[in-house]
Amino acid sequence: MFGDGVNDEQTFSFLLQSAFPHDAVHLHALSGYSWASALVTMERIQDQIHPGDIVILGYAYYYKERHVEAPGRLRDIRDWMARSFPEVELSPKDRLVRARLDGANHLVLDTIPMHCKFNPDYCTGAEPTADYTDKVSMELLRSIAAKTSAKIYLIHFFGPRNDPVLGACGGRGFQSQGAHQAPQMGGGDHSGCAGPALRPAGHPERSPASSDVLFRSLANARGAAAGGLVIQPKGG
Repeated sequence: MFGDGVNDEQTFSFLLQSAFPHDAVHLHALSGYSWASALVTMERIQDQIHPGDIVILGYAYYYKERHVEAPGRLRDIRDWMARSFPEVELSPKDRLVRARLDGANHLVLDTIPMHCKFNPDYCTGAEPTADYTDKVSMELLRSIAAKTSAKIYLIHFFGPRNDPVLGACGGRGFQSQGAHQAPQMGGGDHSGCAGPALRPAGHPERSPASSDVLFRSLANARGAAAGGLVIQPKGG
């Protein structure tokens, strides 16, 4: 949701703010963020989010390796840094938020060194299984949802529609839409995250055309990244 590498007026948050001038769009995403980062952010700002507000959370299948900070992701960071910023001195203080499951399958957040130079054994370790990354991602989504009573829209940027992680939305009242489907309404094939037409609760002035505006904005946006947005009435 961040908008990395594009002009301000091409970002999703800018387009949403333009579409809803009477509301305030708060951008909490950063390039390279994961749902683990989003959970930390949600814990920090949860008292600022009210029941009538809207939380928009992005997702693509490749976020899963970010959630668990898989060894392969750290190797990708190492190679990217070497190509793009060879002059930068790496610091052991650079750390990533990692989500994992403990022995009782409870979600735990910790941090690990971002650079393989300071964590060589981890970087050469075995990759987590797909089943494990799915489970961690599902628990992250449930934990984020549990932090607020506001409506959450899950924007599925990229990946298969039958992604098991999308099934974690069941029973929470999520609204979901694939970015490639704009401007259609509803969740359709997103199992568990599907919902009725997107009508933000408590904001009748945005409905029913707001769904079309939301996803036209998404279709026109570029440079999406993990994290989230919060839409509030101005002054709220």
